[in-house]
Amino acid sequence: MERHNLKGKSAEDLMNSMTSQSIGNSKVYNYAPIRDWETDDVFLLLSLAGSKPLQRSCYDILGFLSNFGLLIEIYGNGTSETCEIATGQSGGAGCNGKARYGCSICTIVSKQDKTATNLAKLKRWEVLGVENTLRLRDWLFRISSNMSERALHARAFDPVGYNRVALQPNTLKPKHLDKIVRYACQLTQESISHSERFKSLVEQGREAEHEGVQCIQNDATLPPKIKKAFLEMYTEALLNPQNLNYYFSEVHAVLLSFRWSLDGIGAAPFRPLAIWKQIEQGKGWIPYPKLNSEMSDADIGKIQGYEALSEAVMMPVLRDEDAHKHVFDHVSLIDLWTRPLDASDIFDEDMNCSIKRGSDHSANVTAIYDLNISAGKLDGALSTAMTVDGVVSLHKPTIK
Repeated sequence: MERHNLKGKSAEDLMNSMTSQSIGNSKVYNYAPIRDWETDDVFLLLSLAGSKPLQRSCYDILGFLSNFGLLIEIYGNGTSETCEIATGQSGGAGCNGKARYGCSICTIVSKQDKTATNLAKLKRWEVLGVENTLRLRDWLFRISSNMSERALHARAFDPVGYNRVALQPNTLKPKHLDKIVRYACQLTQESISHSERFKSLVEQGREAEHEGVQCIQNDATLPPKIKKAFLEMYTEALLNPQNLNYYFSEVHAVLLSFRWSLDGIGAAPFRPLAIWKQIEQGKGWIPYPKLNSEMSDADIGKIQGYEALSEAVMMPVLRDEDAHKHVFDHVSLIDLWTRPLDASDIFDEDMNCSIKRGSDHSANVTAIYDLNISAGKLDGALSTAMTVDGVVSLHKPTIK
């Protein structure tokens, strides 16, 4: 705040410097200081916000919660530190922004995801499969940064350079893709099991026996109000498995099967769907991989990073790469491809805009026919005409 010359300003000074617009009888201010704030400023605001804030000030800061102690506490869990704002102490460095919250399988963070590691140490998170998710994340980190685990994949071609196909190492080998799907299915099924077990305890009035609930209930560092909010949030979240490590579903399996077929992934047809069905039936489960912290640097190997992605391999597809012919009698690679026949060509022709019917050859055709006309209708039958491919034949009608 001092850096942006805000420290010495009152609330009135700040509001006078902001632009506003009227909506009905209210004034709305366009102000987003958080993008320039230090981490300490953010947590200070959280401690001051709400109808019953953790710290009182001379101004009311409205919030969607009565206080934000639970949010501060959860961020403190991710730093393996006690949040001193929440426990009422002062002069320390708890909740200082070391925690990272976002995608739990993000591989961009670093070799070790410290937030997930610290969360896995707490029983309230460990029983929900945080460590298994971290094991998947660490394994993805290792294989994604190892160029030898990549497969050459055709994603483009060069129409200028003899239609050569660009094979790029921008996807993992099929065996790894297969494993990723299996791990994602396992984590999802585990989350469903965690949720069903907790629902059963709730229905019996025994939710207090759950290990995660006991961990929160017995946490002496949590003030009563924050503990109450924590238990309410935890209980509500566990009743729906989609709030947990729910990474995959049958819908995802069908969609991914389609994508693999479309992109030419070297796997059996509908492989993701087959894996989902297998794991759902309790079959084909495999052990989770090691954590990075359980391996030595030599075992992990050199982390090459995404900047080490090698250049594409340009694969020739034409037997004769003649420059003169390629320029003056150019044929695009797309023109050499014919869409394979499928059921839509027979049953859904009228609804399929990709189907075009046309003749390969043309010929002159003359059609001659007799027309029977009954009495009383001779005036409209002086002559008849039939046109086929631009050839017209005229004949007098035969009256019988």
